[in-house]
Amino acid sequence: MTQTESQLKLVIFDFDEKQVVRAYPPVIRLTAGQRISLEYKGRLPGTFFFPQKDVFGQRLLEMKGEGPFTLELQSFKTATPGDYPYSLYLPDVHQMAEGESPPRMIIDPPGK
Repeated sequence: MTQTESQLKLVIFDFDEKQVVRAYPPVIRLTAGQRISLEYKGRLPGTFFFPQKDVFGQRLLEMKGEGPFTLELQSFKTATPGDYPYSLYLPDVHQMAEGESPPRMIIDPPGK
C-alpha cells in the first residue's frame, strides 16, 4: 500500500447558519485506491449516491450505526479517473447535502 492509499480523506456533512446541510470540503480529490470517510452528525443515517460503480463497487450505500454516522469507503485502484458529482440524502431533514451543488469528488489515476 502506498502512502497516498493509506491516507484517509474526510468529508463532514454539517449544518450551516441557515440549517442547510453542506459538505466540507465541497470538492475532494482522491487518488484511485485511496480511502474516504463520510461523516454526518444528524439524527438518522444518510444514503450516499455515487454515479460511477467502478469507483466504490456500488452506486448506493447507506450509513450505519448510531450518530454521528460514518461511511468509510475504499476506492478501487482500477477506478475510472474523473470529476464526479455525488450526493448524500439526509432523511431526518429531508435534504440532499449541498457542496458546490452537488458536492464533487475528483478521482485521479494511481501515481498522480
